[in-house]
Amino acid sequence: MSRALRTTLLLAVFVTFLPGLLLAGTDEYQGDTTIYSGIPTTKTKPNVLIIIDNSKATLNAAPGFEYRPKMSDGSTNVYAQKAGCAGTSQPAQQCYLPWDIYAIDNQGDVSNQVVLANTSYLLENLTCSNNSDVVRKTLQDRGTYSGSGTVDFPNIAGTGSCDQSPKGAVYVLGNYLNYTLSTSITSVATDAPAACKAPNPIVNVSVNELYCTDANKTLANCPAVKISTRTRTGYYQLKQTHTSTDTDKPGSGTNWQTYWNELSPTGTYTSTAWSSGHTYTMTGDLQVLNASGVLVACSTWITTADTSTQKTQRQIMYAALHQAIGSYVGAPNFGAKVYGLNT
Repeated sequence: MSRALRTTLLLAVFVTFLPGLLLAGTDEYQGDTTIYSGIPTTKTKPNVLIIIDNSKATLNAAPGFEYRPKMSDGSTNVYAQKAGCAGTSQPAQQCYLPWDIYAIDNQGDVSNQVVLANTSYLLENLTCSNNSDVVRKTLQDRGTYSGSGTVDFPNIAGTGSCDQSPKGAVYVLGNYLNYTLSTSITSVATDAPAACKAPNPIVNVSVNELYCTDANKTLANCPAVKISTRTRTGYYQLKQTHTSTDTDKPGSGTNWQTYWNELSPTGTYTSTAWSSGHTYTMTGDLQVLNASGVLVACSTWITTADTSTQKTQRQIMYAALHQAIGSYVGAPNFGAKVYGLNT
């Protein structure tokens, strides 16, 4: 959606948000060009131009920690869904499945339709591999991808194939959206017992899968005569304490995703073979002796930093500019261009 642009002095813009920092007269720059040249008879020519995004999307909360698609041990980091979502995909209620790909509109909102559903970090239903698999790699590493509708940076079709279009599109993984909704950060105290610092258990299972014997083709465009079956080892990391049954067997049980996160098949892990009837325990639920010889759960050494008072993206941006401009006011001449009256 197009937005009317309004040109103004940064001094005038920030007097609303940063009271007491700067004083300014009325805006005397009249257009896109004059902000660079100024009006010499009345105003100083700006030599630093800051373009400020004050679109509606900047009112969303900004997480206070970085997006981490992989943990330090190489395992996949799956961010928890919002409470009440229970494994469902309902964008209108901010319920996102981690490996589903969603589209973002030009207001920064998530569309109500899933562009492409997937069940693992591998994004197995994404068949678009143009430009050295740029779409998949970008989504896996960054959580978001901006297509330009070109051959090198294609959009994503609903079938998972590459799509060329006169207009670009922005996509995001459900895992990244769940990250933006995260409200806490957990960490383990340095004096915790070694067992409490260990990663959650990883198991391995044999996985039968179809593949194309022609290495230059994906399964989606592979001739039928070249499709074969192979067995590989799949790796899964525990995400909920439970006693195992066939219904939660990693990769094949009807509700395995409730208890396990699938790891990259190319990673190197310390794992044990999965078995039914075994109690798998999250590290935080382990019982160990504390300094007084009392048996307590590892969660005793786990601290949670509450970030429920997170600031919006706009607040963080203004605070950063406040700090920067306050340090250099009087040296450079600041000017700015902002979007129109978006709320």
